[in-house]
Amino acid sequence: MVAVVSIHVWNGDPLADSGAIAGGIDLISADNANYDASNRASHPITIGQNSFEKWLRAHITSDPDNWIGHFKIWGDGGVDTGTTLRYGSTGTGAEPTSSASTVAVTDFTTAVSGSKGNWDAAVRDLASLAVSPYSDFLVLQLQTSVAASPGDWTTETINYEYQEG
Repeated sequence: MVAVVSIHVWNGDPLADSGAIAGGIDLISADNANYDASNRASHPITIGQNSFEKWLRAHITSDPDNWIGHFKIWGDGGVDTGTTLRYGSTGTGAEPTSSASTVAVTDFTTAVSGSKGNWDAAVRDLASLAVSPYSDFLVLQLQTSVAASPGDWTTETINYEYQEG
C-alpha cells in the first residue's frame, strides 16, 4: 500500500496540532495556524524582526507497506532582499517564539533540488507508526534585516519528499 501523508501545522502553548495545512502557512508576527490575506495584514513583521516560528510535521494517515522515512525539503534557492528563511528539525516540540530560533538555524537558500535539506532522516516501520504516525518537527522562521523592503514577502514554495518501502 502507498502511504498517505499530510502536512500539519502546530502552534500554541502547549504546542498542539492545528490540523492539515490548507494552501500554505503565514510567516507572521503571531503564533497561529491561519492562512489568508487578512491574517497576514493583521500580523505584519516589523522590519528588523523575526516571524514567529512555524512548527510543521508530516502526518502519515495511511501506512506504507513496510516503512517510511528520509524526509527532505528544498526550494528555488532565492528569497527577498533583506530576509533570511531559516529551517531546522527536532523531535521535541516547544512553544513557538519570535526570538531568533534555536531550531531553525539553517539558511533555506542552501536547500535546493541538487542539495536537499534534511527534515527527518529516521525510518519508521509499521510498529513505530502505530505509536506515533508523525515525522519530526520541521521548524521555519523568517528573519528580516533593516535592509528588507516593507510589504508582502514573495511567496516561497517549499517542496518535500520521502521514501517508503
